[in-house]
Amino acid sequence: SVKQGAFIYAAGSSNPIAAGGPADKAGLKAGDIITKVGDITLGQTGNLSSAIGAYRPGDKVPLTYLRGNETKATEVTFTAYAQ
Repeated sequence: SVKQGAFIYAAGSSNPIAAGGPADKAGLKAGDIITKVGDITLGQTGNLSSAIGAYRPGDKVPLTYLRGNETKATEVTFTAYAQ
């Protein structure tokens, strides 16, 4: 029902959400569509890469997403990429 956002896509049987990672801890799942990160509405004022690039590890950021037909909100705590 949305035309803009970042779709969390699962290819085959693989889970696109890293266990124990920021998205997992925030409750995101395959099939969700992220529509807003902080004050950035994806597709209108930026894409997912530019939105998360505005934050540093440790930042807690509100996130809005669509699951099915329901809009939900959560908070994600960004971390550094694993080495």
